[in-house]
Amino acid sequence: MNVPQEHVGTDTTEAPQASSSTAVRLVLVDAKVRHPGLRRSVVPRARLTTKLVAATDVPLVVISAPVGFGKTTLLAEWAELDTRPFAWLSLDRHDNDPVQLLTSIGHAVDRIRPVDVALWNEVASPGVSVLGRLVPRLVASIRTVGAPFVLVLNNLHEITSQDCRDVIDLFLDLLPPGVQVAVSSRQDVWLAGGRRRVRGEILELGPSDLAFDETEVEQLLVTAGEPADPERIERLLQSTEGWPAGIYLASIARQSGRWHGPILQTAMTDRAVADYINAEVLSSVSPDTLDFLYQTAILDVMCGPLCDAVVDTTCSGTRLESLARANLFIVPLDDRGEWYRYHSMFRSVLLDEITRRGSTVVAELHLRAAQWWEAAESVEHTIHHARAAGDPDAAVPLVTRQVPVAYNEGRLRTAKGWLAELGDETIARHPPLAALTGWTAALNGQAIDATRWANHIALLDGDTLFERGRAALRAFLCIHGVDEMEADAALVVANTPVGGQWRPAAIGFLAVARWLSGDADRAHLLFSDGIDEAAAAGFVDPLARYLSYRALLSMDRNDWAGATADIERARSTVTAAHLSEYGVNAIVSAASARLSLHRNETDHCRAELLRAMRLRGLITWANPWAAVWVRLEIADVLLALADPDGARTLLREVDDIVYHRPKLGTLNTRVDDLRVRLAKWPIDAVGSTLSAAELRLLPYLQTHLSLKQIGDRLFVSRNTVSTEVASIYRKLGASGRSEAVDRARDIGLLAPSAL
Repeated sequence: MNVPQEHVGTDTTEAPQASSSTAVRLVLVDAKVRHPGLRRSVVPRARLTTKLVAATDVPLVVISAPVGFGKTTLLAEWAELDTRPFAWLSLDRHDNDPVQLLTSIGHAVDRIRPVDVALWNEVASPGVSVLGRLVPRLVASIRTVGAPFVLVLNNLHEITSQDCRDVIDLFLDLLPPGVQVAVSSRQDVWLAGGRRRVRGEILELGPSDLAFDETEVEQLLVTAGEPADPERIERLLQSTEGWPAGIYLASIARQSGRWHGPILQTAMTDRAVADYINAEVLSSVSPDTLDFLYQTAILDVMCGPLCDAVVDTTCSGTRLESLARANLFIVPLDDRGEWYRYHSMFRSVLLDEITRRGSTVVAELHLRAAQWWEAAESVEHTIHHARAAGDPDAAVPLVTRQVPVAYNEGRLRTAKGWLAELGDETIARHPPLAALTGWTAALNGQAIDATRWANHIALLDGDTLFERGRAALRAFLCIHGVDEMEADAALVVANTPVGGQWRPAAIGFLAVARWLSGDADRAHLLFSDGIDEAAAAGFVDPLARYLSYRALLSMDRNDWAGATADIERARSTVTAAHLSEYGVNAIVSAASARLSLHRNETDHCRAELLRAMRLRGLITWANPWAAVWVRLEIADVLLALADPDGARTLLREVDDIVYHRPKLGTLNTRVDDLRVRLAKWPIDAVGSTLSAAELRLLPYLQTHLSLKQIGDRLFVSRNTVSTEVASIYRKLGASGRSEAVDRARDIGLLAPSAL
């Protein structure tokens, strides 16, 4: 490997601008899903690649070893030799979100074989069940690919979330024959379980397999122009224990005559390795290039414009290309030579040095990086560098803009991760972000967090828009009853012009408040106003809600024609806007079930009822009036279908909601009426409605997890899980786990893994 003596050449091309946020995001997606563009090693690992190419009948290949063993390079060599296409995904810490992880996998596969476009609609649905729907839907899309291929999940050690690990485990279990998955990791892989070993479903390569043998050491020495006598090879193997990176470093040291002793793989992060890199690599680099290396070491990924911003220079793109051509421990991340990263071992040495220069220097570099990433609209990188700079407030404007985008794209856990990384202390200092955090919690059904932030922002001062948002949030939560809800909604409507941000939502809240106060006629008119304004503003979620609410009020007054028109429009809105897995569709489906019951369309009624029951868990006491209303509508239909057990399940959920939010006007009267009607039914009547807890547990029955492990995931005891599983079996008419899963897929409670 030749080490550059100085920076050569100038950049005569115009650097891409950070302000082009869309382009930057696309480049970053490319960097994550495309083949890493690594050149073949100077020592081809024929004994390993031959083994990999021949293992086409093994569903899972696991390559696990510490840093410096050439895992990624081996995968790249395998991809070049194998006749099958490779879908490549390099994981990082941002993939510790199940929705983001599945999206990345889907895009990786889509680059070699188009996947079903309907998948992206379902992925973008907030609150959708990841195990119950997204994983099976992704697998179903992959089944349509047909031809065999290999999916590479590089750097699996970056996945630390248990939710994401469960996703990958189930994904592997459901994959069809012909799809081989290869993973690399610096740590032992949890996927290498006994059940896969017993079934012969896994090929494992560890440090002992990846360590250089005599032939490979000889090839390295010959390539480096060194004598390759048996004694030298044996000494090199003994001193490094076959660790490829250590052998390379030792080879460099031997060339200069500065051999100081063994470089054992077990001590690869020790001072000895740093000494070799400093003495044998960095000592040969020009001062200008050395300073560039130190300053850009704060970056986990880098491109020319980003490095220009951090180092306050120009022509960084050309410099990165030069360093990559010289193999100076820099790894290309795409095929166009735009994005790179330093080898982690090399980067750690650089970071040690820049840290010794002082915290002020490092903070300034991180702040420049945060500013560039903010312009590029990358929230994760902006937060990371802003926090590293000691100035998390610098990330607040971008987070405030992007949290609603993440919600609309179905990346709820990602948005929560951003807010958690910023921290409550930072959020609390910024009223608009605090209000947004409360809204996010409320929309996610997190009632306690939503209430906490509502109480916090009640004490803050802000501009007019903030005050309207605060009042709208209070109306949504209905903390102090219908009268205050109506007052808050009326305040927003009165002070917001037509087309204003909070006006359509507030009109709907005002309509609900009037209905809960017993004024159904006024509520009907207000819902009509809300429908018109939501449609004009392009707010599809409120539009579908208000159409459904108005349809229910129309049915109450026997206006079935009006109700039919509203429900058909609501359905069209849901379909066009891909809202099928949103909470709003529970309301649309509940109204549709009631209409179908009136028409004696029993099969359609049951289908809509099932959809409403499955989605009802997305509406909690964070939005109490909607949560109670939808459950009462479902319960009424269940009783009409002679399912009192299902109605009792819903009544228990309603009682819990009313316990937290007791002042719900006319809904309280309807709850009492339901209780009276249920008392007339035999207590041992059997129904088929799964409770919210049972619906939450159901997707885990697809996995290999034991009842105790499922309980650990759900934070309940094994006995509780056992009781709920028995109830699921009874309600689905199943005698075992597999039959229950098949039955749940047949009736739509779980997504099938085949289209």
